[in-house]
Amino acid sequence: GDELPNRGGIVRWDEVRLKSALIGGKPRVLAFTRDITERKLSEDALRASEEQYRSIFNASTDGLLLFARDGRVIDVNPAFAALVGCSVAEVMHSPPHAFVAPESGENLRKLMATVVSGDFFEAEGKVVHRDGHRIAVNVRGVPVVYRGDAHHLAIVRDISRHIEQQQQLEERYAFLASQVEDLNASKAQLEQLIERINQESREKFQETFDQVRIHFQELFRLLFGGGKADIFLENPEDVLESGIEIVARPPGKERTRTLRERYRK
Repeated sequence: GDELPNRGGIVRWDEVRLKSALIGGKPRVLAFTRDITERKLSEDALRASEEQYRSIFNASTDGLLLFARDGRVIDVNPAFAALVGCSVAEVMHSPPHAFVAPESGENLRKLMATVVSGDFFEAEGKVVHRDGHRIAVNVRGVPVVYRGDAHHLAIVRDISRHIEQQQQLEERYAFLASQVEDLNASKAQLEQLIERINQESREKFQETFDQVRIHFQELFRLLFGGGKADIFLENPEDVLESGIEIVARPPGKERTRTLRERYRK
């Protein structure tokens, strides 16, 4: 095809075929032309689209596998090849299950089923690196159109770091939860100890107060040669916080004197 300008200055493409022929007994060359501008523009657009697809496909940090509807892998990007420790060519010539951990086989079967049905798919599983270690991944399958036909794109993302961080957080949470549990247990034990000490203190205070009361009455009468005196708790229900009231009436006195004193622990 040749690129030819038309009268309007717009470039068009023509396909030219030459054929020798005898016309009037003389050798001639026949030229057959056909306008292929629309086809060339379509091819250019397709080429640009392919280049854009290839640029995005290869630049993705996620692993990408493009499946045909019959389950064949028809394209793999470098990120997936690096994830499993192989070259793109090695991945292309290997069946998909070669890179899937046995415990994730069911997820692979579900993915391949959606490749055929054209449905969406998402799951977590593990792929196997060439050296044998397993890598946790998130896999999403989405239906796409490639070169005019229905295909399925599998997007494989390495989530091993995320899972490791999650496990560290769970371990940290478990440690802190155990610390809180220990603190609550210590608090309960301390509260029980305080209650026991308070109870013993109440009993001892009440016992001592009763003895002091008796001796106070006897000592007052002895010192004053009679009369009457007594001491009372202002709040018998809470002896540790109660004030003390002293009532005294010396002999020969009609008036009773009262003294209130707050007991301090």
